[in-house]
Amino acid sequence: MKVNMEREGLPYNAERNMSFNSRLAQELAKWAETKGKAEEITNALFRAYFVDVKNIGKADVLSKIAEENDLPADEATGAEQDRRGKRPAGGRSHRRAAQPQVQGCRR
Repeated sequence: MKVNMEREGLPYNAERNMSFNSRLAQELAKWAETKGKAEEITNALFRAYFVDVKNIGKADVLSKIAEENDLPADEATGAEQDRRGKRPAGGRSHRRAAQPQVQGCRR
């Protein structure tokens, strides 16, 4: 990872040894898009995760990132709580399989 980041000229903390669930962070970025702040938030999330080794799966971390990028922390927290930025999990086949008319597999 470090080699790839260096090759691309991106900052990276080589001491980073944890992975965190980024689903809420992705939802925050999607919500920030509706506020015209997608680029700022995604850059801040990148830095928080790869450089500052912050747990971007925690609501308080995400609220602070939102606030630091001129987004209202209370709205960001609200977006996280009611999952406004949530996208359906899985791809097209997952959604098709969830439809009621699918009753089984062919033999």
